[in-house]
Amino acid sequence: MDGSQVEIIWGGDVNLGRRQHFRAVELGFENVIRIPRLREADLRIFNLECVVALAGEQGSPKGEGGPFYFRARPDMLRLLELAECNIVTTANNHSGDYGPDAIAEQKMWLDSVGIGSVGSGETQEEAFRPIVRRVGNSRIAVFSVDATQPLFAASATRPGNAFLPLKDPDAWTKVFVPRIASVRSVADHVLVAVHWGANGEEVPGAAEVKVGHRLIDAGADAVLGTSAHKLQGIEVYRGRPIIHDAGDLLFDRVSQSLEPSGIFALRLGAGGVNSVEFVPVGAGYGFCKQLEGAEATAATRAYAEKCAKFGTTLAVTPEGHGLVEVRPDARTAIKPSALPVGCTTDRVPPDAEIEPLRLGPLRLLGIRLNPRRMTERQMLWVESFWDAAERPDADYRIGFLAEPVIKGAMPAWGRSMDHDPCDWRVPTSGWSPGTIYRDFYGLRPPPISQLKNVELQLSVMLLGPEGKVARHRLPHFTLLILQSKSAAAFSSEAPHGT
Repeated sequence: MDGSQVEIIWGGDVNLGRRQHFRAVELGFENVIRIPRLREADLRIFNLECVVALAGEQGSPKGEGGPFYFRARPDMLRLLELAECNIVTTANNHSGDYGPDAIAEQKMWLDSVGIGSVGSGETQEEAFRPIVRRVGNSRIAVFSVDATQPLFAASATRPGNAFLPLKDPDAWTKVFVPRIASVRSVADHVLVAVHWGANGEEVPGAAEVKVGHRLIDAGADAVLGTSAHKLQGIEVYRGRPIIHDAGDLLFDRVSQSLEPSGIFALRLGAGGVNSVEFVPVGAGYGFCKQLEGAEATAATRAYAEKCAKFGTTLAVTPEGHGLVEVRPDARTAIKPSALPVGCTTDRVPPDAEIEPLRLGPLRLLGIRLNPRRMTERQMLWVESFWDAAERPDADYRIGFLAEPVIKGAMPAWGRSMDHDPCDWRVPTSGWSPGTIYRDFYGLRPPPISQLKNVELQLSVMLLGPEGKVARHRLPHFTLLILQSKSAAAFSSEAPHGT
């Protein structure tokens, strides 16, 4: 392999919990993952199908009649260290088994041993954030997303996993087109790991195939699948590999025989993935081993039949491995245009709609102000929705102030906080009429010594290269009631915030 290429290995499901605790002791930790080929790669990625944490207890709702709960003690990470694992994907139907606190704790333990993780987070945005690693002269970005357990999905306020439903392929396009385009600014290659499909499936369903295609169309160089606990074939779509399922790599299933498994070595060059090598592995009771000789050849020939169902030729090498050569097609322009996530929307939320207000070349279409009542010094959050009445000829800044309804009662919230829209990410010179743009920005309060119990009214400003273009008061109010302060000025009418 020349210096311009790197090799990434994808392994399947790894469960460090349950019986694996004592099996690792019985076998010896160094005898659990017996795959010499792992050490030849530049980067190794596994799907961690358990939660490594001491927090929480069984009983997290899973919507299943007899759910499984997989927990591993932190010392079990020694198995991943011995396998030289670099990254684990965590968006799956077991990382949330012991609740949100355990998800957060797991990341702490992984960080402590230098293993990167992706697919879970304190918020939905964090869960969908890729991990980027430099390998030689290349930078590799990895996403992880689950399609099997919606109850573990992260939200704006709840920790959890990156989750998207298989039944909505358009959602995958909408989520991944901008994210992949954005990470391309810092990464040479983009891989998307997906936990999808039903247990025991020998071949992927139509929905999985369709979503796999959408991910390649969105800009992924390869799709790395798990979930079925069964090896599924490699599909080549637009010259890019979709490994539908890598099967179980390490599981504590009690069995006297070896379950067919494997690892997948992806060789990446300037154009993307150039080849995929299948290395046959046998997954036993709490251990796995690389197959050799006639046993390897037989296993690879069986796997070649699974690949053939997708029209993919897997050549058997002299050492009994499989090889798929691929030629990625040229990327075409990706549409829709890759604006940062959260900066545009299809419509203004009904509770934010206002009569459109023209400010220079822009129109303010909607406002949300939170909170509407404050009992302590805190930020005021303004979510606003805009479009361009005409194509802007310059970069305009927007600004909001929350001012006392009685002039001079105290300074305003949000002074000197005008900004390019979308929190500095989308200057108006790049706006197009017909697109709705969203801005979310906090207004900083005055010093606590200057605060008074008073009603505040929101106003909006537009500033251009020559200064202020327009300013309007808005019918949006908030009420400040500090228990340590005496009542100050309210408007002559009842406060709007009550």
